[in-house]
Amino acid sequence: MTSCLLVELDYKALEAQLVGFFAKDPDYTRAAKLGVHSILMSHVLGRGVDLSLPDSTIKPLLNEFKKNEVMYDGCKHVVHGSNYLGTPRKLRLSFPELFSSVGEAKRIQDIYFATVAKQVRRWQQAVLNEGYTNHYLENPFGYRHYFWDVLHYRGQQLEWGTDAKRAVAFLPQSTGAALLSEALLRLSKIPEVYRFLRWIIHDSIVAEIPNNSRLASRIKIIKDAMEYPCSQLGGLSVEVDVKIGVNWGEMSDYIAA
Repeated sequence: MTSCLLVELDYKALEAQLVGFFAKDPDYTRAAKLGVHSILMSHVLGRGVDLSLPDSTIKPLLNEFKKNEVMYDGCKHVVHGSNYLGTPRKLRLSFPELFSSVGEAKRIQDIYFATVAKQVRRWQQAVLNEGYTNHYLENPFGYRHYFWDVLHYRGQQLEWGTDAKRAVAFLPQSTGAALLSEALLRLSKIPEVYRFLRWIIHDSIVAEIPNNSRLASRIKIIKDAMEYPCSQLGGLSVEVDVKIGVNWGEMSDYIAA
């Protein structure tokens, strides 16, 4: 009997790339593909990576920044939190081991919006305005969600409501779910691999595939289905990372032969 291997195919920086798409900022989308957390870290350290350089030059530079795990994790949380209206105070309270003060969290967030994410705040405000006006948002796949308290008045001041953060997160998160669903629909028409799919975990697919001569070709079929250029997103293709192992504790990066 042929043994099987666990294979996890995980969208790389999926939500960050979708933030770049919705913000209409191709530079941000490229930064997300390359490694937006490391790029932010380069700016925090005063060694900002020049995105006019080719990918082959940038990638080795970014690998060096990942070695400082504490600062890298801090930048990672600033990116994810800030994209969905996270405040410096929230970052400090949630990750006191990464941010020594609210002021430090604010310093990094300000650098993020001034360098890597120049168009994100404009996009956030546009989403808030649309959700406030229409009471719903709809993603490119037709997924619609209703919101009743995106913005409200306190006296003469219009401020964030209880739905504000959920509204801003809706488009990237629901679109990411749609991309995964579309990939599964494509794979459902390919019995050769569909019968080996086991779990959907956040933005990844996990399969249990026989370890034989067809392993590589089956992995490629799943990977191609997930990376298929999306017409609803102007042809955007989100790269997939692949890990493989005999169990969850022994997964490692998969390099295609």
